[in-house]
Amino acid sequence: MATAVSARTTWRVGGDLKEVKNAVDGSRVTAAVSEPAYQNAHVTIDLGKPCLFNMVVIDHGPEEMGFCRRLAVLTSLDGQNYTRRTVGPGTRRVTILSLITPILARYVRLQVVATGDRPWSVGEVYVQ
Repeated sequence: MATAVSARTTWRVGGDLKEVKNAVDGSRVTAAVSEPAYQNAHVTIDLGKPCLFNMVVIDHGPEEMGFCRRLAVLTSLDGQNYTRRTVGPGTRRVTILSLITPILARYVRLQVVATGDRPWSVGEVYVQ
């Protein structure tokens, strides 16, 4: 049975950004930040259980210009097999990626498709 998105306090996060836990720590003052060269960099969130959602929002935190040019949202139920759901442009300050239909997934991966002019900054991720 599909459920609403789990409480952020239960999320686990991984990926190849520095201080990746800052991406879901509840504070947009701190941020997970990529290396200067970051093609295919990613952040993966384990929601703790399968959840139904249709939007992912990335607040770039204190570095409002820390967005990539293009970003993909991939999802998985098992953490092994991922399906690309959408690709969209990164935008200044906040990047919003909407999915055409609601998706049931436990894992959400945000993966850079095209880098920007600055390192990628992920102050907070919201899944709705």
